[in-house]
Amino acid sequence: MMKKATAQLFKPDLARRQALFTSIVEASQYAIISKDLNGMITSWNQSAERILGYAESEVIGKHISLIIPTSNSGTEDAIISSILKGKKDSHFNTILKTKSGKEIDVSLAISPIYNSEKKIIGVSEILQDISDQVAMERKIMNTNRALQRSNIYKDELIGILAHELRTPLTSLKLSLELAIADTSGRDALLIKAKLHSDRLAQMLEELLDVAQLQAGRLEIHCKRVNVHEFVTNAIEAVQRTHPSHKIIYAAASPIWVEADALRMEQVVMNLLTNAIKYSPGKNEVVVEVDVAGKSVEIRVKDFGLGIPDMDQKKIWMRFYRVAAHKLCIKGLGVGLHLCRQLILAHKGSIWVESQEDKGSTFYVRLPCLK
Repeated sequence: MMKKATAQLFKPDLARRQALFTSIVEASQYAIISKDLNGMITSWNQSAERILGYAESEVIGKHISLIIPTSNSGTEDAIISSILKGKKDSHFNTILKTKSGKEIDVSLAISPIYNSEKKIIGVSEILQDISDQVAMERKIMNTNRALQRSNIYKDELIGILAHELRTPLTSLKLSLELAIADTSGRDALLIKAKLHSDRLAQMLEELLDVAQLQAGRLEIHCKRVNVHEFVTNAIEAVQRTHPSHKIIYAAASPIWVEADALRMEQVVMNLLTNAIKYSPGKNEVVVEVDVAGKSVEIRVKDFGLGIPDMDQKKIWMRFYRVAAHKLCIKGLGVGLHLCRQLILAHKGSIWVESQEDKGSTFYVRLPCLK
C-alpha cells in the first residue's frame, strides 16, 4: 500500500511535465523555435530572442520567413517537404537574418512535432550561432589560399630568376675573364661587364622593392618637386644605356607635385626601358608632360610591338610578362606591377592604350600642387 502511494506521489502529471519541459527549453543556450506546417511560429525561447533579436511577442503567429534572408527563400519549403516525407531529423548549416538585418551563420537541427495521434503537426528547430566559428574557418581558408599563392609566386620567381639571371651572369663572367686574358680589348670588355652588372643590380632592386611592397614596408618620402626634373633625370639615365633609341622630350614651365622624386624617376625609367625593349626596329620614344585639370599627365609613347588586348589588364600583375610575338623579351615581370603600386601610393593613376604593331602609350596622372 505504501509503495503504491509513493509511486503515485512521484508520478508527474501532464501539467508538471509541461512545466518541466518549458523550463528546460527556456534555460537552453540554444535557440529553440517551433512552427506549424504553414511556417507560422508557435514558440520562441529566450535564446532565440538573444540570438535573433526578436522578443517572443514580436514573432508568435508570424511566418518563419521573418528570419530567412531572401537569398535562402527556398530553405523553408525544403524543410517542410523533408519533414512531411518522413525524415525524422536533419542537421545542416545555413544563414538566418536577425532583427537588425544582420545575417548570421547558424547550425540548425530539424525535427518533426507530433500530436497525440502520432500525426505531424509542426516542426521544431534548434539552432546555434556559429558565426565566429565560420569566420575563423574562412580566415584559415583565406590564409591557406594566400600561402598557396605565395608558393606559386615563389616557384614562378625561382624559375624566372634561374632563366633571367643566368644570361647576364654568364656574360659578366665571360667579359671579365676575357678582360684579364686580353689587355688589348680590356676597355670594351669592362664596359660590357659594367652593363651586365648594372642590369643585375636593377633586377635585384626591383625584387627587393616588390618584397617590401608585399610586406607593406616600401617607404615613400614625398615633398614638393618639379615634374620636369625627375622626368629629365630619368630620360638622361636611360638614354646613356640605350643609345639605339632617341628619347624626344621638351621640358616646359615647372609643374609642381607632392611626390618622392626618386620613386617617380624610377617609374619613368621603367616605362622608358619597356618602351625601348618592346620597340625593336624603331628608334624613337616620345615623352610628354601636360596639365590635365587638377592633375599632371605624363605620357610615354613608343611605336613598337604594342600589347594585345587580352594582356592589357594583366601587365600590372606581379611576374606577368607579355609574350611579345616571336621575340624573347627579357625581364622579371615586376616592373609595371611596381610602377602601379608606386603611383597608387602617390594617390595617382596609371594606364595604357595600345594597338598591336602600332605601339603603346603609358599614362601617369598625379595630383598637382597649387
